Amino acid sequence: MTEPSHDAALIAEFDAFAARAQLPVPPDRREALIAGYGELREMLALLRQPLPPSAEPAGTFDPSSVTRGL
Repeated sequence: MTEPSHDAALIAEFDAFAARAQLPVPPDRREALIAGYGELREMLALLRQPLPPSAEPAGTFDPSSVTRGL
C-alpha cells in the first residue's frame, strides 16, 4: 500500500519510527499520521534556526503590562 501524496523516504522513516516505538498505526489513520509527521519535520527544521537576542522572551516581556505599577 503506497500513499501517492507522500515521498517514499518519508513513509519509510515514519514506518521505522512507528515500529521502533511499537506504535500500532490504524490503517484508516495512517495517511493522516504520515501527513502530520511530514509537517512536524518541517517545523523541526524551523526550530533549529539560530535566533537573534531580541527574540528572547526576556527581551520581549514588558512587566508593566501585567502589574499595576512598580
